[in-house]
Amino acid sequence: MHKPAYLLPIVAILTCYLINGNAEYWWLYPTLAIVCEVLLYVALHHVSKVREYLSGYVVAVEHHFPWTEMRTYTVTVTRNGKPHTEVRHQFIRHPDEWYNVLNTGRYMNAGYQEYQTAIARWGTAPFHIDPPHVSCVSGGGGERCNWNGVEDDTVTVTYTGRYNNYILNSNSIFRQTTISDKTAEQLGLIRYPSISHDEQEVICVSSHLKEDITIDCTTQNRFQRINAFCGAEHQIHVFVLLFDASQGVGIADKQRAYWNGGNKNEFTVCLGIDGNTVAWCNPFCWMDAPSLDVAVQQYFIDHPELDLDAFAEWLRPNLSLWKRKEFSDFKYLGIHLSKKQAIGFYSIAAALSALSVVIIYCTTTQS
Repeated sequence: MHKPAYLLPIVAILTCYLINGNAEYWWLYPTLAIVCEVLLYVALHHVSKVREYLSGYVVAVEHHFPWTEMRTYTVTVTRNGKPHTEVRHQFIRHPDEWYNVLNTGRYMNAGYQEYQTAIARWGTAPFHIDPPHVSCVSGGGGERCNWNGVEDDTVTVTYTGRYNNYILNSNSIFRQTTISDKTAEQLGLIRYPSISHDEQEVICVSSHLKEDITIDCTTQNRFQRINAFCGAEHQIHVFVLLFDASQGVGIADKQRAYWNGGNKNEFTVCLGIDGNTVAWCNPFCWMDAPSLDVAVQQYFIDHPELDLDAFAEWLRPNLSLWKRKEFSDFKYLGIHLSKKQAIGFYSIAAALSALSVVIIYCTTTQS
């Protein structure tokens, strides 16, 4: 579906060559064609990637002091009727910056108050650091304070990553049935929870659940900590979804289809709730051997009373049963784009074709 887009720049460049017939710049045509094809290849692997959720925890906070950057550039000016080049300098002032440093190595923007709160909570001493600053002429430097190692004293963070899901939009037997947002709302299915204030609610309740169940912050935090403290090591991101038991266990299959099978790192536990009892449990994920799925189902058979705090305590030490599916196993399916992604890819190809025509015209008409 997307492959004909690669031909657009080539056709445009070849047409220009046939119409123009200017052999003086013969090298320009293959050069533009190669550049366009490389850019399209890079663009394809960017637009085809899908979002996944990743979690970590703050292991340090950093304060980068203000600094001044000098940028050097040249301008052409005319004096006494003669053009000549002058070197000029621009000085750019960079303000204070504060960052949270995650166990995954990721830096996330923070604020002064967040920085001060972490230092007061941890009780560890800040020390000097020298963040790299290109073309720094004054200022610079900073300080860092490391986490004290107490789990209760740090904060968890969820952010997004991107990867190639070769199953999505393909004709593979692994592809899920498409369920629209409207149908999902009618069925009481759950949308992916958004990230708010750098964290995500991972226990979600269906709008069709008849029981009045409120998930408190402490319970949410238990599962957020599982994702944060175990996510990188086990490559896992846990969701717990609560449905009304009367909808039947099949609602979990519809939820799986709505989430397109889930992301490669997700372990989603769907529970059917009847009063304060778990009537059924149906997890889904991409793991080859369903060892964790079976263990979780057995857990709720043995512990039918709804107690998510106890489940979190059981789940964390049992993550050794989990092994994330390697989506490179599906690479043979190739890359397939959705309609929206295909439109975007063709738009990029058309823009590159038009830009090539302009470059050829401007270059050849100057000769």
